[in-house]
Amino acid sequence: MLDYACGGGFLSKIFAPYISSITAIDITPSMISRYNLSRTNGAITPEKSSAMVGNLLSSPPDPASLADKQFYDFDLITVGAALHHFPSSADALRILAARLAPDGVLLIQDLFDARTPDSDGELPPEPKNRPTGFAKQGLGSMMESAGLQDFRMEVFAETFKIELPSLEVMEFQCFVASAKKPV
Repeated sequence: MLDYACGGGFLSKIFAPYISSITAIDITPSMISRYNLSRTNGAITPEKSSAMVGNLLSSPPDPASLADKQFYDFDLITVGAALHHFPSSADALRILAARLAPDGVLLIQDLFDARTPDSDGELPPEPKNRPTGFAKQGLGSMMESAGLQDFRMEVFAETFKIELPSLEVMEFQCFVASAKKPV
């Protein structure tokens, strides 16, 4: 499993009992420090996990060692609550899909865009100072453009209170989506 933009490792903690190894990468050194705390307190075992600062989305990847074979052919790649932060979500999905093994799954957990088109088919303006999420059709199209298939998206009915970097607390609806790399 590759846990990309791993943060403190919440998706690694969920999947750890079911997988053989975890590679965690985050662009922020402080997030890798938080992730490593999870590796020392038993939530994620150090024997089957590694964590490093890195950026797969830069060209070339940084550090250059991320181009090595060990950073390809994952059966599962996860991105938790981070896709909306990337400069280009479509490029990120394409880059991550290229690192999947055949029949591997890309799993995204993020914010849901619950805006609905008006009678003219236009979406209302995006709220200012608020992260924008993803709608099912848009994310599905990006996954398909990345060469993935069997797209699925489940939106949680409840909303979640999330503290933003500004320390403002806002309510968001979230989803989990997945798609597979063809065999």
